[in-house]
Amino acid sequence: MSKSPITLPKRRIYPIDALPNAKQIAAAKEDLAADHAALHKIQELENAARAELEERGKRVQARIDVLHVHRDAIQANRDLALGFIAPIRRLPIEIFHEIFLVANVIDDSGRIPWIVSAVCRSWRRLALSNHRLWARLTLRCTVNCPPDVVRLWIERSGSTVPLFINIRLFQNKEKSTRVPNHASRVFRFSSEDANTVHATKQWGFVAIYYLSEQKHRWRSFAFECPDDHIEALEYLTGPFPLLEDFWVSCGDSNVRLSTWQWFASKQDGNDTPALKRVSLQYVHFSWASSMFKNLTGIRIVSPSSVVYPQPATVDSIFNILKNNPELRSLSLSVPNLQASVLPNPEVIHLPQLTYMSLEGSSQFIFLLQYLKIDAIEKLYVKLESPQSSDFAEAFRELLSRSNYPPISILRIYQPFWLPESNLGYLESLPELEELAVGRIPMEEILRELNNTTSSGTLVCPKLTRLTLQSCPGRRDMESVMPKLIGMVNKRTNSTTPGLQKKLKNLKLYHCGCTVTAEQQSWLSKKLKEFKVDEPTSFPHVHPFVL
Repeated sequence: MSKSPITLPKRRIYPIDALPNAKQIAAAKEDLAADHAALHKIQELENAARAELEERGKRVQARIDVLHVHRDAIQANRDLALGFIAPIRRLPIEIFHEIFLVANVIDDSGRIPWIVSAVCRSWRRLALSNHRLWARLTLRCTVNCPPDVVRLWIERSGSTVPLFINIRLFQNKEKSTRVPNHASRVFRFSSEDANTVHATKQWGFVAIYYLSEQKHRWRSFAFECPDDHIEALEYLTGPFPLLEDFWVSCGDSNVRLSTWQWFASKQDGNDTPALKRVSLQYVHFSWASSMFKNLTGIRIVSPSSVVYPQPATVDSIFNILKNNPELRSLSLSVPNLQASVLPNPEVIHLPQLTYMSLEGSSQFIFLLQYLKIDAIEKLYVKLESPQSSDFAEAFRELLSRSNYPPISILRIYQPFWLPESNLGYLESLPELEELAVGRIPMEEILRELNNTTSSGTLVCPKLTRLTLQSCPGRRDMESVMPKLIGMVNKRTNSTTPGLQKKLKNLKLYHCGCTVTAEQQSWLSKKLKEFKVDEPTSFPHVHPFVL
């Protein structure tokens, strides 16, 4: 330890038992002057020491920086050596291709091809050489995204690989979180392009032009866009030899009248020999189109204010069902369905139909009277106009005609609240696990669910989920709540005769219920889920997905 250049001063002692005299004050002032001078000298020495320390620190840091440069170089060489002998380098190219393809299927956002092609040069070569990786054209974007993205995607998919197209176009004001980031880097587009061709209605026409050049390779086609872009589909003409799934949706339900000549309006020919599933939402088509043949899935959502080349009638729907005996999924939403003109048809047998959704006109009740659906599992009926006949009677006859199929999910919503309703058909649904009803008196529902069948078993013994919407009591809910509590207690007690599955979920929407804290606590303990809420719409699930 080096010797300090300054000796430590001795501690001064001043008399404090009396006031200082003039001589003592003068001596104290001299001491103060000497202290100030000593402090100034010490500060100068401290500054010099700090400067020396800083200089030494710079020299040491410079030596450390040189060591870091050598360390980084050595680590880079080590990483190269590890990469050179890494087991992944011994994987065949075909394995890489399969890994990329599996990742592209798991992540359906369309980002995987762009991501893997930006990792390194070798992965980029692998990605660009794998045409199947680019065969799934998935795009979620606004009109600011240049349609040349579609062209580049198609070019990288080669010329022979079947294409799976899924495009959803948003308006500028809508958010899009699935635009491929790497694609945006390629084309350098931004929100400032709103006044270019990409933000006009030409986007749809340009994209459809690129896609239609490869229509012979389409395996599936899904296209959703605003109204001013849907018109580009008018120029789609066949043939589409490989097309199996066709899904088109217009974001605006107020579709304008048009005399489209695209393949969905043609009543002759065979442009889609391999087509299996069709979904049309708010677009122009012909009910007698030749595309409605030998399908396994049909979903049609019709705008209420539009009349197609010919109006929708029950006869046209009968004709579609006759031409598609292998249907497995059927979903029809037609508000202005006109009555049948032709004589009563023969019963139409759809032995493979497992899902059916009928929404809109009460003419669908007439349709039920001529159907036979042995394998139906999920049934949804929502009528928005006064009933012309008894739905309950038609539904009972349908069950009897279909040999009491194994329906597991039943959702029925009536157009108006009815003071009386016949729910006797529930006795014929022993496999029912989910029941959702709307605008039916709650007393009727609870009485039926507490009944036993003619054979002595509990009605719907496998019921686990129950949803009631707009189902008030005839007089007041105070008299209904004890019955509801009793039904829940009966269906959650394992000792109840005939009970096969316990009730787990109960939801009450717009039923005018006043549930006390004690009742809420008891129901929450008995059930896995109990809700008294205000939903936005009647529960509805479309399993028809491309």
